[in-house]
Amino acid sequence: MAMAILCDDPHSVKLLIDHGYPITRTYPWNEYPIEQAIRIHSEGSAMMITHLGCELKIKMGNRSSNVLTMAANEGLINLMFLII
Repeated sequence: MAMAILCDDPHSVKLLIDHGYPITRTYPWNEYPIEQAIRIHSEGSAMMITHLGCELKIKMGNRSSNVLTMAANEGLINLMFLII
């Protein structure tokens, strides 16, 4: 999944999710796929993950984050429209 997001390949992201990749589970380095996609500005992959049902509120240890706020901070306007 990390490679598909790095390449900004929404089709591969969809295939992985359709074949059982758990998008609500973190990577071994404690980052969610949606966080990775937003952080590296992989907007197509982030939109696909969001469209297929990621959690919009992420719990990271003792703090929580909001996907809409993260998208706004990174300037991903199309993702913000999808979430809203």
